Parts: sequence; C-alpha cells; structure tokens
Amino acid sequence: MANEIPARLRLRELMHYFSELQNNGQMAQHEYDVSAMVKSGFVEFLGEGKSLVDLLEKCGPLFQIPNDSRNPSDFYDTQNFEGFDSEQSIDTQQTTGGFEFDEEDYLDEDHLEGMYVDVEFRDPYEGYPEWGNRNESKESQLMPEQYPVLSANDEDVAWSTFEDMNQREGMEALAWYVPMNSDLGDWGIYIRRGAAAYIAERYLMNLPTRLDAWDLALRVLLLHEYVHFQSQLMCDRNAYVIPIENQYFNYLAAWMEQPEHGYEEAAANGIALHMSKADKVGKKGIKTWFDLQPRPYDQYHLFKGSKGNKLAQTVIAMMHQDFRGVRDRMDSWSDDLGIIFNSNRPNMFKKPPFPAQIYFVNDHHPTTNHPHPALNVPKAVDFSRISIHRSVIKHIRKNRFPNHVVKKLYEFKNKIQGEKFDRFEDHGFVRTKNKTHWRFELPAFHRGIMTQVQNQNGWEIVFVGSHSEYDAYSEFKKLRC
Repeated sequence: MANEIPARLRLRELMHYFSELQNNGQMAQHEYDVSAMVKSGFVEFLGEGKSLVDLLEKCGPLFQIPNDSRNPSDFYDTQNFEGFDSEQSIDTQQTTGGFEFDEEDYLDEDHLEGMYVDVEFRDPYEGYPEWGNRNESKESQLMPEQYPVLSANDEDVAWSTFEDMNQREGMEALAWYVPMNSDLGDWGIYIRRGAAAYIAERYLMNLPTRLDAWDLALRVLLLHEYVHFQSQLMCDRNAYVIPIENQYFNYLAAWMEQPEHGYEEAAANGIALHMSKADKVGKKGIKTWFDLQPRPYDQYHLFKGSKGNKLAQTVIAMMHQDFRGVRDRMDSWSDDLGIIFNSNRPNMFKKPPFPAQIYFVNDHHPTTNHPHPALNVPKAVDFSRISIHRSVIKHIRKNRFPNHVVKKLYEFKNKIQGEKFDRFEDHGFVRTKNKTHWRFELPAFHRGIMTQVQNQNGWEIVFVGSHSEYDAYSEFKKLRC
C-alpha cells in the first residue's frame, strides 16, 4: 500500500464498502466495476466540462437550496416591475410567421391551476441545526462522520473520520483523480458527498449561509482535483517517450515512492485557493483547513497568488521530466522559487481537448455491520416537480410572449423534469452569480429564471422575458443574474 496512488486505494476501499452494502461478501482486491456502483446509486455521475467555468458554473444545481436561502413566492411578483407593460400583448400571427400554437397542449387550466394545489412542504434539511450556531451544529451532527478505509491487513473495512484522514492523507481523503489510461475503470474526478459538508461545518462556519459554505467547499475540491487532470494533459502533451502515457505513470511512480515530496499537491492547493474567488473570511477558513493537512499539502503558500500559480505550473511540468531533481532543488531552496524555476513562462495549462468527468461517491450511508451517524450532507437535486410562477402564467394568458417562445418554455420544462442536471447545454442553463438562481435561454431573445421558492417543494420558473426585461428585472430584484 505504501507506493499506491490515492485513487487506487480509495477505489479498493469503496469496493469493499460497496460489497458490504450489497451483502455480497468481500470482492477481489483489484476488482472495480463503476457501472455496478452507478446503477446502485453508490456512485453518481454529475456531469462534465471542458473548463472550470463549465464545471463550476454551467453544470446544473448540485444541491437542494436550504429553505433559509430562498425567497418567498411574493418576491417574484411582477406587478410593481416597470419593465413589463401590463397592457401590452403580442399579435401572435405577426410574430410567429404562421406558427400554429395549440393552446390546449400548453395552457390547460387544470394543469396550470393544479401546480398551486397546497401540498405540505417537505424541508430537505429538516433537523439540520441552525447555520452559524457552532456548538449546536457540532453536537447535532456528531462530527466528524465515519467513513470506510482499508484496515492494516488490507482485507477488511476499517473506519476512520474525515478529520483524521484529512490530517493524515490530505485532500485525497475527500476527493481524488482517477487518471486516464489507467486500469482503475472510469477516469475522472471523484468527490465524497459528505466532503463539502465536513469542510463547511468544520472550517467555513463564518460564511453567511450553509449554501455559501457548501458551494465554496465544493469549488475548492473541484479546483484542486482539476489541477491533477490538467497535470496529466500537460505531461502527455510534453511527453518524449512512447507510449505517451508512460511518461505520466513514470512520474506517478516516482511520486508515490516519496509522497511527501509530491509538490503537485501543494501546487494544487495554492491554485485552488487563488481561483476559488473566496472573500477574506472564506480564504481564512480554507487556509486553516490546508494548514491541518500533511506535507506537502500544507506548503500551498509557496504557490499563492497569480504569480505563484504560474510557478506551480512550471514546477509540475519540470517534475514530470525530473521528479528527483526538482525535489532536491525544492528541499534546498533559499531564494525566490520564481528565480530558481524561471516562472516567467506562458500559461502551461491549456484548455482541454475533451471534458473532465465528475462523480459523487455516496459513501456516507450506514451499513448493517457498522451503523454510524449521518453527517448533514447536501441533498442532490432532482427536478421531480417543476412549477411555473403565477406571474409568468399571467403573462402567458395575456399573450405577453410569442407563441413559439411559450412552446419552447414548456418543452424545456418537460425535458428537464425528472432528469439529471448534466443535460441542459442546449438551453444555456447556467447558474447566476448569486448561486441560487439559474437562467435558461429561449427563442426570440427571451430568457427565463428558475429557482427554489421558500416553503415550496420542487423548483419553479419565476420569470420569463426578453433580454432587456431580464436585465431590468434582475437589477430591480437585486438578483445579480
């Protein structure tokens, strides 16, 4: 186990744990079948993206929005919004070019009114402690949660905690990168579902809301592991051996022989901190988290800021070619690392030719053999119920929108209802800056806003309008959309 890359160790742990959940007994040591774990829901495919913007902003919602981070339904009313002319209507025959709109398909009275039948609100986070109450939060969730690791005999599942493993193994205890062209199954970034909650409740309690803390924690995890993805791409691009992937796996082998000298981990932490866009309070929490990780993770300060991020890329590139040489120079450095490694190079991380794949690992479930308390983990989004706000319905009935826009609106609603959130690229479905609202594109330069409404189940389309109306509405409501 000493020379084993973290991804291999993590996946073997998961297979042992998965076999216990399925009551199948112990699986072979190197057997790994992600398809079975995906089918069971143990591993969940989140989506993919060619850039950090894709991963962090253009994927759909990852978590249900806590009720205290939502706005009430009345907030989205438009009767006092001057951007709409309440008397304006559209001659659909002039605007649709002869399009025949079947009103019965989309404006059925029972369908529209049925969406507002009172249904008891089910808070997705019922029982979670009030955010910001540090003592109550810590006591209520019995921090830290236990999760599976392999015992010393390398055969049985032992149990550790996020806190313990973070201090002993660093970031890779919470999330890891499975390299391309390895024998480990589906490559990509794997994140424990409970990781964001652990980081938030332990280090980010001073942020305004639980959702803010979850979001920042997830961003840092993704950013760190994305550096490993970029590292492999850069190594393959600069490789001088055949087959090309040998260069990267030779680098990994040298790294695993002396993991304390794997400065890629420190570089990834430094880049994640810089690119997280965290405010002063958030960065303080992240630094506290990083400072408690083992070497080399805690040396992220060597690569801080934009200049440090360029240096990080240079150091990683040089370690690909000569791991031991860079190790010796790092261990004996006494001057500016930027001078030693000539960090005045162009950006060495290029836009990937294909997207990175992201998975959630649902390993926070108790098992028959080892029950344990559940961490207050974020709930995954589903679109089993999507309604349309009364203001939007009112404007539809008054012919405020071209008929083909209304048709596309309902097609969008029907397409995503019950689906996962990695399927909306065609609609420009992206998260807005305030993190709780999502916009989507419609024909004829129209745009919609979707969110979760306070004390209401499911999701709701709360606004539809032209681009200019969208901009005015967002400013009027201070949505930062």
